[in-house]
Amino acid sequence: MSHGKNWWVVAAVAVLWFTFLGVRDLRDSDEGRYAEISREMVASGDWLTPRLNGYKYLEKPPLQYWGTALIFSAFDESNLTARLWVALIGFLGGLWTWFVGHRLFGAQQGLFAFLILMSSFLYMASGHFVTLDMTVSVFMAVAVGALALAQSRREDRSHVRRWMLLGWGALGLAVLTKGLMGVVLPGAAAFLYMLWQRDWVLLRHLHLGAGLAVFLLVTAPWFVAVSFANPEFPSFFFIHEHLQRYTTDFHRRDEPFYYLLQVLLVGALPWLVAVVRGILRSQFDWWPKETRGFDAERLLWAYAIFIVLFFSLSHSKLPPYILPAFPALAPLAGRHLADRTHFRAESATLAILGALLLLAAPVFFFLPPTLDRTPVELVSGLWPWLAGAGAILLIGAIAVSRVRSATLSVGAASISAIAMLQVVAVGSGPIERLRSNGQLAGAIQAVATPDTEIFSVGLFEPSLTFYLGRTVTLVQRQGELAFGIAQEPRDSIADLGAFRERWEATQRGVAVLRVGYSDDPSLADLGGRVIYKDPRKIAIARP
Repeated sequence: MSHGKNWWVVAAVAVLWFTFLGVRDLRDSDEGRYAEISREMVASGDWLTPRLNGYKYLEKPPLQYWGTALIFSAFDESNLTARLWVALIGFLGGLWTWFVGHRLFGAQQGLFAFLILMSSFLYMASGHFVTLDMTVSVFMAVAVGALALAQSRREDRSHVRRWMLLGWGALGLAVLTKGLMGVVLPGAAAFLYMLWQRDWVLLRHLHLGAGLAVFLLVTAPWFVAVSFANPEFPSFFFIHEHLQRYTTDFHRRDEPFYYLLQVLLVGALPWLVAVVRGILRSQFDWWPKETRGFDAERLLWAYAIFIVLFFSLSHSKLPPYILPAFPALAPLAGRHLADRTHFRAESATLAILGALLLLAAPVFFFLPPTLDRTPVELVSGLWPWLAGAGAILLIGAIAVSRVRSATLSVGAASISAIAMLQVVAVGSGPIERLRSNGQLAGAIQAVATPDTEIFSVGLFEPSLTFYLGRTVTLVQRQGELAFGIAQEPRDSIADLGAFRERWEATQRGVAVLRVGYSDDPSLADLGGRVIYKDPRKIAIARP
């Protein structure tokens, strides 16, 4: 297939990737939190100390906050602009994976790696959801890919130096996104690769001196400046957010050891067969008996498997934690696909998934009248979208089995998987609005003035402050803001009695309460009129 036609496939992926970024409201808490931190940066002009609801929020470094804040400065705040940084980074990560796969394994292998990565369920979903995981994953992938490209031509000193310095810079950006994991995980994986491959020469080609200088040039300015401005930062960031998060279940994210393996298997769909074969049928010698030269495939394999094992051993597990493994798994799967003459496994996978969605659609149409405080009409309204998504996968399965071009077959599978996920995402928009606060913010803005005090009673959902464009007064709620409130104890109200006094003294106010709080005796006859109510929250305005 010509390169011109390859780019048509890429253009189709790009259109599907970026088209529907703004159709869903930002979901709490992750999407609301990270969008709001960036909004407050722009509003306050303080780009050094991240803040959430006006309080210091030092859990993570600021690179993604900066990127989104720059987008907000240029285009204003919206669902689309809040997700644009993550989507751009995810797409660039796909292009980088294509480039690396092309340089290491061949042109078709690189293209297949791109198509596999962009349409894998976990990578696709992460590219359309505002968390830090996509950004750190891509910069780690750049670092590992640059290491592989550098070591693949050790005889060319300038080639090695260029790529290694790029890799060190990418490690710095990964650290500036999510902390020490950005350098520790790629570094540990490279070390394990070196021991496994007996590639001792690797140490002489890392450009440690110049590389560390580049790494510190990227990372040190912010870490030093924020530590001077916030002396409590080093202890909180390095001990609480790194050591305790990994070694304890402080954040209540403890899952069985095999939990992330399950995430990997589902997240790799519809390319599960290719990914598993790419892992198990690697072309390197599994147990080298003597010193060997560089092996890019072994490096990618070691990196991907190490990521999954590392987080499987952690006491804190969330599905996106293993996202960094996917840019390494995609070239391995792409290399395997390029050696095949048929794609029956991929066609069958699409057909099975499509059939399951078509079978599930009528079930949603006949749901019981109560469903976890979610209006049944919203959930039952999913059925045509699920049916449409299933039809897309079945059409994709037919296309994969019928076309004779390998690139068109893989492209059809990739495009149908992305289109399916986008259809489901658009269809779930009404349900997502219940997990967000766009409608609530609109109801408050209709009655509030600049001097109206807004109380958030028993809950804090950052998307509310994002859509309001202002902070709120917390009542009997600290949660993830406990550290910031301890550093700057000011507006937070500790108990309902104190809130009642404040509420009765205010001339203009809005109270947002979780359903159930309004039944507390301390809030009996609170006064005011209900301006908003959904199955989870109620808002009362005074006067």
